[in-house]
Amino acid sequence: MKKSFWRNISLYTLLLVAVSVSCKKSDTDPRVSNSEINKWVLDSMRVYYYWNDELPSQPNFNQDPESFFASIISKHDRFSWIQPKEELIKNLNGIYKTSGIDFYLEQDRLNPNNVNGLVKYVVPGSPANNLKIKRGQKFIKINGTRITLSNYKTAITALFENNPFVLTLAKIHCLLIQYTTLQMEPKLVIYIILNS
Repeated sequence: MKKSFWRNISLYTLLLVAVSVSCKKSDTDPRVSNSEINKWVLDSMRVYYYWNDELPSQPNFNQDPESFFASIISKHDRFSWIQPKEELIKNLNGIYKTSGIDFYLEQDRLNPNNVNGLVKYVVPGSPANNLKIKRGQKFIKINGTRITLSNYKTAITALFENNPFVLTLAKIHCLLIQYTTLQMEPKLVIYIILNS
């Protein structure tokens, strides 16, 4: 009886020590290196990029992400862009600041120099949802500037920055287009994934 009692006490003590040591604050550095970001970008592009067969087999991962991206995209690619490094680091750590709009861009059929944004998804409870933006709506201006082939890369960066921005929505009634301007302030969204 005494032997099993002391054995149980020893096991509980060992378990308590193990738990207290395992709950110690981590000393790992949460920052992400350029090389890690670039490897993640390349891995994603190998799966999703239209010209993935043109990606280099051994690119230089030690560049800043913007330069790395520019060095690996296809010469035929006019539409791909990369978020600034700070945004990529936040994304890799599960932190997103969003207005709540997921969109894609398309060339305007009537004026091929213009580019239109089309809303694919609106996050429930987001600033975009509160302004009644709906899936399928088209936007043509960001901060009062018409989106074109020559400026779309810089124009859409406003949608990913921390500052408020203004979208001009287009509503088509037969051949008549009605414009609505909405001002949005991005909202911080943090995604937490728990594994058991």
